[in-house]
Amino acid sequence: MEHDGRVMPVVDLRRRLGAQAGEAGPQTRLLLLDVDGEWCGMIVDQVLDVRAFSVDSVTPPPGLVRDHAGELFSATVKRGDALVVVLDFSRLFTAAERRELSTADASAHV
Repeated sequence: MEHDGRVMPVVDLRRRLGAQAGEAGPQTRLLLLDVDGEWCGMIVDQVLDVRAFSVDSVTPPPGLVRDHAGELFSATVKRGDALVVVLDFSRLFTAAERRELSTADASAHV
């Protein structure tokens, strides 16, 4: 994918999380993310909402979330009756994959 003259890798979030890749549907979206200073695209099933939240509404994830896939989730945010789990995109990539992102980004600027 190219954005702002940059070629960047695109990751399917379903596959990254170990689920079976699905067909792209009308709600499928491509998010452009800055992951530790490197750009990449992330394919997601849908985006329900984008909102700002106050720092005091952020809490550590509960034990159940930490036990299941805690290395990927950095926090939870309470929104009304709902509890939103915050996925830390930088934790989706190994150190080697981050180096590859950096190399892909650097070669796009040559």
